[in-house]
Amino acid sequence: EENPQVKVIVVDPRKTQTCAGADLHLQILPGTDVILFNAIARRLIDKRKIDVAFIKKHTANFEACKEMAYTLTLKEAAKKCGIPVADIRKAAEYIGNAKKFISMWTMGLNQSVIGVAKNVSLLNLSLLTGQIGKPGSGPFSLTGQPNAMGGREVGGMASLLAAHKNLGNPKHRKEVSDFWGGGEIQAEPGYTATEMFDALDEGKLKAIWIICTNPAVSMPNVKKVERALKKAKFVVVQDISHNSETTKFADLLLPAAGWLEKEGTMTNSERRISYLPKVIDAPGEALPDAEIIWRFAQAMGYTGFDYANSSEVYDEHCLLTKGTEIDISGLSYDRLKNEGSFQWPVPHKTHKGTPRLFTDRKFFTNDK
Repeated sequence: EENPQVKVIVVDPRKTQTCAGADLHLQILPGTDVILFNAIARRLIDKRKIDVAFIKKHTANFEACKEMAYTLTLKEAAKKCGIPVADIRKAAEYIGNAKKFISMWTMGLNQSVIGVAKNVSLLNLSLLTGQIGKPGSGPFSLTGQPNAMGGREVGGMASLLAAHKNLGNPKHRKEVSDFWGGGEIQAEPGYTATEMFDALDEGKLKAIWIICTNPAVSMPNVKKVERALKKAKFVVVQDISHNSETTKFADLLLPAAGWLEKEGTMTNSERRISYLPKVIDAPGEALPDAEIIWRFAQAMGYTGFDYANSSEVYDEHCLLTKGTEIDISGLSYDRLKNEGSFQWPVPHKTHKGTPRLFTDRKFFTNDK
């Protein structure tokens, strides 16, 4: 409303409140996102609305991208998407003529069996037009939880290690095992969240430890989740509530501290790390999640878990990030408390943070 020159495109099978402010609503059939984005890419290429110099200097595999975009004609793509071909042309016109282009997406792309393809095909539009690494431009993933990026930074995925290191990379595995000490890290990833419950249901997994989540509500196919939890030999649930939908399946319930009852950090979608102070004491025997884990490790006789507080855990994580794309070796709890939030990377103790990535057109890929 403040700037009528800004064109807003909404891609959604539904009519939502967001559509009311849209200049163009692409009401595609569910699951046809990749077809739509490839069709827009084709139109941009046909109309020469691409940044050829940027593509040559800073991207790879343009011909493969073009081949994929030309798999279908615009009419064929429009038919599969269930929208008029004129709408695809209009979307490409808006993007191709824009001085700045921002894309924002949420779980409609991410939580899908073809989520990677959906993300990549949308990101290609920013790369084709050179709209990245400058003010008013770039792709932004709006995640489902406020600390989703923070969770990935510390390796909260089956295929990730801490500090954005890749489990499938032998060099990364060695770096982490050398840093932590102990034996060799196995190369094969563990089960993903959905695979865990499949494995429980099939008897391949015997026990499960559930922390900070309520899968009896949040996971797809709730009936399967409930069946799997009933079949499990041992279920540990670590939660702030004793009566969630999942706790009724628990053989052991560990009382956890709530977010006001512990200190820590959170990283939002713009890479901004904020310090969260402890405000009140946790009730009864409840402890911060991290402390429950390190006490458990100590009880099991493992070394390297002799932390006195969460600050020491954070300091160790910061040290592991040194020299990586998310280097926060210069960011301590003291700086966060006294100077406020920072956007990573923060590679040394006087660094002010990084408001914008890729201004130098160097990316986090092997060939930069």
